[in-house]
Amino acid sequence: MNFDQAVMVHRLEVSLADIRKIAGWKGVELGNMLGLSRQAISTLEKQNSRLTFAQYVAIRHLLDAWMKEHTENKTLPRVITLALDDRRIFGAEYDKLLHVISTIAATASGGASQSATDTIAKVLLDEWEKPAREYCYKQLELDMVVEKLGVTADTEPRDWTQQILDWRNGNGKQGN
Repeated sequence: MNFDQAVMVHRLEVSLADIRKIAGWKGVELGNMLGLSRQAISTLEKQNSRLTFAQYVAIRHLLDAWMKEHTENKTLPRVITLALDDRRIFGAEYDKLLHVISTIAATASGGASQSATDTIAKVLLDEWEKPAREYCYKQLELDMVVEKLGVTADTEPRDWTQQILDWRNGNGKQGN
Protein backbone atom coordinates (compact mmCIF):
# COMPACT_ATOMS: atom_id res chain seq x y z
CA MET A 1 0.00 0.00 0.00
CA ASN A 2 1.48 3.39 -0.93
CA PHE A 3 1.43 6.43 1.37
CA ASP A 4 -1.67 8.00 -0.20
CA GLN A 5 -3.57 4.71 0.03
CA ALA A 6 -2.55 4.38 3.68
CA VAL A 7 -3.87 7.89 4.40
CA MET A 8 -7.15 7.09 2.64
CA VAL A 9 -7.58 3.87 4.61
CA HIS A 10 -6.64 5.50 7.92
CA ARG A 11 -9.15 8.31 7.46
CA LEU A 12 -11.93 5.80 6.91
CA GLU A 13 -10.74 3.64 9.82
CA VAL A 14 -10.98 6.48 12.32
CA SER A 15 -14.40 7.63 11.12
CA LEU A 16 -16.08 4.40 10.01
CA ALA A 17 -18.52 4.02 12.93
CA ASP A 18 -19.65 7.64 12.70
CA ILE A 19 -19.97 7.58 8.91
CA ARG A 20 -22.00 4.37 9.16
CA LYS A 21 -24.36 5.99 11.66
CA ILE A 22 -24.72 9.15 9.54
CA ALA A 23 -25.60 6.91 6.58
CA GLY A 24 -28.29 5.40 8.79
CA TRP A 25 -26.81 1.90 8.78
CA LYS A 26 -26.60 -0.51 11.68
CA GLY A 27 -23.38 -2.50 12.04
CA VAL A 28 -25.12 -5.68 10.97
CA GLU A 29 -26.42 -3.95 7.81
CA LEU A 30 -22.94 -2.80 6.80
CA GLY A 31 -21.64 -6.27 7.58
CA ASN A 32 -24.30 -7.88 5.39
CA MET A 33 -23.49 -5.53 2.50
CA LEU A 34 -19.79 -6.40 2.79
CA GLY A 35 -20.23 -10.10 3.50
CA LEU A 36 -18.85 -9.65 7.02
CA SER A 37 -20.33 -10.36 10.43
CA ARG A 38 -21.55 -7.65 12.78
CA GLN A 39 -18.62 -8.63 15.03
CA ALA A 40 -16.14 -8.06 12.19
CA ILE A 41 -17.60 -4.59 11.62
CA SER A 42 -17.38 -3.87 15.34
CA THR A 43 -13.74 -4.98 15.36
CA LEU A 44 -12.96 -2.68 12.41
CA GLU A 45 -14.78 0.25 13.99
CA LYS A 46 -12.90 -0.17 17.27
CA GLN A 47 -9.70 -0.35 15.20
CA ASN A 48 -8.83 -3.72 16.75
CA SER A 49 -8.31 -4.93 13.20
CA ARG A 50 -6.83 -2.98 10.28
CA LEU A 51 -9.05 -2.02 7.38
CA THR A 52 -7.61 -3.37 4.15
CA PHE A 53 -7.45 -1.33 0.97
CA ALA A 54 -9.94 -3.77 -0.62
CA GLN A 55 -12.37 -3.14 2.26
CA TYR A 56 -11.83 0.59 1.84
CA VAL A 57 -12.76 0.34 -1.85
CA ALA A 58 -15.85 -1.76 -1.08
CA ILE A 59 -17.07 0.61 1.63
CA ARG A 60 -16.48 3.69 -0.54
CA HIS A 61 -18.46 2.08 -3.38
CA LEU A 62 -21.33 1.35 -0.98
CA LEU A 63 -21.25 4.91 0.35
CA ASP A 64 -21.22 6.39 -3.16
CA ALA A 65 -24.15 4.23 -4.24
CA TRP A 66 -26.06 5.04 -1.05
CA MET A 67 -25.57 8.79 -1.48
CA LYS A 68 -26.76 8.55 -5.08
CA GLU A 69 -29.94 6.76 -3.98
CA HIS A 70 -30.54 8.78 -0.80
CA THR A 71 -30.14 12.40 -1.83
CA GLU A 72 -32.33 13.45 1.11
CA ASN A 73 -29.29 12.88 3.36
CA LYS A 74 -27.47 16.19 2.92
CA THR A 75 -24.99 15.50 5.72
CA LEU A 76 -23.31 12.32 4.49
CA PRO A 77 -21.74 13.77 1.30
CA ARG A 78 -20.32 16.73 3.21
CA VAL A 79 -18.92 14.51 5.95
CA ILE A 80 -17.38 12.15 3.37
CA THR A 81 -15.70 15.04 1.57
CA LEU A 82 -14.36 16.65 4.74
CA ALA A 83 -13.32 13.52 6.63
CA LEU A 84 -12.12 11.30 3.79
CA ASP A 85 -11.31 13.29 0.68
CA ASP A 86 -9.99 16.71 1.70
CA ARG A 87 -6.40 16.20 2.82
CA ARG A 88 -5.96 19.94 3.31
CA ILE A 89 -7.57 19.41 6.72
CA PHE A 90 -5.08 17.81 9.10
CA GLY A 91 -3.70 17.66 12.62
CA ALA A 92 -5.66 19.17 15.50
CA GLU A 93 -8.25 20.62 13.12
CA TYR A 94 -8.90 17.15 11.69
CA ASP A 95 -9.28 15.83 15.25
CA LYS A 96 -11.82 18.59 15.95
CA LEU A 97 -13.66 17.59 12.78
CA LEU A 98 -13.84 13.99 13.99
CA HIS A 99 -15.34 15.23 17.27
CA VAL A 100 -17.98 17.25 15.36
CA ILE A 101 -18.74 14.20 13.19
CA SER A 102 -19.14 12.06 16.33
CA THR A 103 -21.70 14.54 17.66
CA ILE A 104 -23.57 14.42 14.34
CA ALA A 105 -23.46 10.60 14.35
CA ALA A 106 -24.87 10.50 17.89
CA THR A 107 -27.70 12.76 16.73
CA ALA A 108 -28.39 10.58 13.69
CA SER A 109 -28.31 7.29 15.59
CA GLY A 110 -30.25 8.75 18.52
CA GLY A 111 -33.47 8.89 16.55
CA ALA A 112 -33.40 12.42 15.15
CA SER A 113 -35.11 12.86 11.79
CA GLN A 114 -32.94 13.28 8.70
CA SER A 115 -34.03 16.93 8.49
CA ALA A 116 -33.08 17.59 12.12
CA THR A 117 -29.75 15.78 11.68
CA ASP A 118 -29.00 17.81 8.55
CA THR A 119 -29.81 21.08 10.34
CA ILE A 120 -27.65 20.26 13.35
CA ALA A 121 -24.84 19.03 11.10
CA LYS A 122 -24.92 22.21 9.01
CA VAL A 123 -24.65 24.41 12.10
CA LEU A 124 -21.83 22.36 13.65
CA LEU A 125 -19.84 21.93 10.44
CA ASP A 126 -20.26 25.58 9.41
CA GLU A 127 -19.04 26.71 12.83
CA TRP A 128 -16.01 24.41 12.66
CA GLU A 129 -15.09 24.82 8.98
CA LYS A 130 -14.07 28.46 8.45
CA PRO A 131 -11.54 28.77 11.30
CA ALA A 132 -10.26 25.25 10.62
CA ARG A 133 -9.63 25.98 6.95
CA GLU A 134 -8.00 29.32 7.75
CA TYR A 135 -5.61 27.63 10.16
CA CYS A 136 -4.81 24.67 7.90
CA TYR A 137 -4.38 26.81 4.79
CA LYS A 138 -2.02 29.10 6.69
CA GLN A 139 0.03 26.04 7.71
CA LEU A 140 0.04 24.87 4.10
CA GLU A 141 2.06 27.96 3.22
CA LEU A 142 5.01 26.27 4.96
CA ASP A 143 7.12 24.14 2.62
CA MET A 144 7.78 21.46 5.24
CA VAL A 145 4.04 20.96 5.80
CA VAL A 146 3.36 20.76 2.06
CA GLU A 147 6.19 18.27 1.66
CA LYS A 148 4.94 16.07 4.49
CA LEU A 149 1.26 16.10 3.46
CA GLY A 150 1.72 16.19 -0.29
CA VAL A 151 -0.97 18.85 -0.71
CA THR A 152 -1.21 22.63 -0.88
CA ALA A 153 -4.04 24.99 0.02
CA ASP A 154 -4.97 24.94 -3.69
CA THR A 155 -5.21 21.14 -3.87
CA GLU A 156 -8.83 20.20 -4.45
CA PRO A 157 -10.23 16.96 -3.02
CA ARG A 158 -9.82 14.26 -5.65
CA ASP A 159 -12.37 11.68 -6.65
CA TRP A 160 -11.10 8.60 -4.87
CA THR A 161 -11.83 6.23 -7.76
CA GLN A 162 -9.99 8.46 -10.21
CA GLN A 163 -7.01 8.54 -7.87
CA ILE A 164 -6.90 4.73 -7.84
CA LEU A 165 -7.13 4.61 -11.64
CA ASP A 166 -4.33 7.18 -11.89
CA TRP A 167 -2.09 4.94 -9.75
CA ARG A 168 -2.87 2.00 -12.02
CA ASN A 169 -2.07 4.04 -15.12
CA GLY A 170 1.11 5.46 -13.62
CA ASN A 171 -0.24 9.02 -13.47
CA GLY A 172 -0.42 9.25 -9.69
CA LYS A 173 2.08 8.96 -6.89
CA GLN A 174 3.59 5.54 -6.58
CA GLY A 175 4.84 4.20 -3.30
CA ASN A 176 5.69 1.02 -1.51
